[in-house]
Amino acid sequence: MLMEVDALIRKLLSMLAVTTALAGCAPADEPGLDSDLDTKTDAIVGGSAFSGVPAVGALASGGSPFCTGTLITPTRVVTAAHCVAGTSASQITFITGPSASQVQTRTRVVRAVPHPGYNSRALTNDIAYLDLASQPAGVQPIGVLPANSMTSSWVGRELLHVGYGVSDGRTQSGSGIKRAVNIPITQVSSTQFRYGAAGRNTCNGDSGGPALHRDASGAYLVAGVTSYGDAYCTQYGVDTRVDAYLDFLGVSGGGPVDPPDDGGGGGGAEPETIRQSGSLAQGRAQFFDALPVAAGSPFRAALSGTGDADLYVRFDARPTSSTYACRPYAGDSNELCELTVPAGATEAYVAVNGYTASEFTLTITYTPAE
Repeated sequence: MLMEVDALIRKLLSMLAVTTALAGCAPADEPGLDSDLDTKTDAIVGGSAFSGVPAVGALASGGSPFCTGTLITPTRVVTAAHCVAGTSASQITFITGPSASQVQTRTRVVRAVPHPGYNSRALTNDIAYLDLASQPAGVQPIGVLPANSMTSSWVGRELLHVGYGVSDGRTQSGSGIKRAVNIPITQVSSTQFRYGAAGRNTCNGDSGGPALHRDASGAYLVAGVTSYGDAYCTQYGVDTRVDAYLDFLGVSGGGPVDPPDDGGGGGGAEPETIRQSGSLAQGRAQFFDALPVAAGSPFRAALSGTGDADLYVRFDARPTSSTYACRPYAGDSNELCELTVPAGATEAYVAVNGYTASEFTLTITYTPAE
């Protein structure tokens, strides 16, 4: 069956290789954020190197990563069943760090448990867990979605996919580096969801890695586990829904998924939405005036357009190419940053950089400081 072949190819190859106008806020475009923006890195497929969420690590054999997994209790890792089915736990090590050459922790696996209903032909119930000999030093687990919380209303929502896989499905290059990319959901079923966007996908070696949702408190929750996709990682991907398997994983879901409704009772500033359209020459950037923001509130910046513009967000200072709170770095001008304003922060800064000549529309939703 095609799905089985795609997943098998991915596993085998990875084991070998892994609305108000924004008046007065947009000055004339300036030189790019930094000279090193001239070189764009591929990631997963269409994302970027990612050092966040230390709980996301790689499954390694003989020192080489072949799949990805996420620490969801102090000693339990969730991953894909096709990554560990038929494999002895003694052959697997769970490693964390920015890359296979920069390992920060290395922990022995004592038990590997694929879902008992895993079907390698239909690729159903493609979920597993690993029990570790000890908690990786300095690494805290992250939560999972509450049971059965994903519905068809999630179609169109972007999740952050993280993995150590290759960045090019045809050349099988770029594995062993932790990368991330935001990809929108296109379809939801009872135990899986499908996702896809031009130039963005998961690939070989990302299997078992998480699709992360940021909850109302700003914490990341595991929503999915990478299962399979098309052979060259150019069209679509499919994840197993973690919220459908909490009993198997032995965990309970955490955190409200969406911001709570205050019932219209007031008690805080109302969110504001601002929008700005513009154009950029290659290598030029637009920096927008600082926005007064309330600590702990959600902050959302969405970029759309043509060409390849890159979105940058930072709190309390202008972003640079190496210092920012969010940089989706997709392969086009459709990018999204969804953040929680950190404690102590009072201003948000947004910049749009022209990796190529671009036309863009920037929409920002934020809660102003009172």
